[in-house]
Amino acid sequence: MTQSGKRNKTYGVGSGHLTFAKQMYKCTNPTPFHTFIGLGSNQGDRLAFLRQARAEIGAIPACRVTASAPVYETEPVGVPEAYRDAWFLNTVLSCETSLTAQAWLDALHAIEDRLCRKRTNERNAPRTIDIDILTYGDLVLNTPSLTLPHPQCTLRRFVCQPFSDLASDLIHPGHTETIQEIVAKLPMTPIVRKVAQVF
Repeated sequence: MTQSGKRNKTYGVGSGHLTFAKQMYKCTNPTPFHTFIGLGSNQGDRLAFLRQARAEIGAIPACRVTASAPVYETEPVGVPEAYRDAWFLNTVLSCETSLTAQAWLDALHAIEDRLCRKRTNERNAPRTIDIDILTYGDLVLNTPSLTLPHPQCTLRRFVCQPFSDLASDLIHPGHTETIQEIVAKLPMTPIVRKVAQVF
């Protein structure tokens, strides 16, 4: 059971890579789920990549972007010295989707690929776009390809601050505290500063 008192839903995860068209046909729910996703960019025109990602997410069949948080600039942490000046822009989107959790993840990964996200073995290398599912309804899930809620969401101010701007009173799945209460307990470093109210 989750904090909302609703029973967690479970979803099977298919093997292999289905085409997006097949995902739309086979991997949908009868009613939409409310989901929050985090966006980040620290390479190239960061704000343009956030805008393009939002537009592409809104164009996914069976998906609707319902709100966008302000944009925050975030000091990079745990990156090689060569990337210390590559600050991130971060924000959070509120969406509704009829896609299952796994199909939703696959669709978001496809957008990362289209926006030239390079997946390398180098840890914390700069990326044009990073798209993470933070929550998917009140679903708690742990599979080899997807963990929900995002396991590091509540540890990161650069995620929780814009998340709180959209849903301050939301009780995070698996927690007893609201997003606003979680933000209040997070350290003030690394630096997270608002740079745009709208984008």
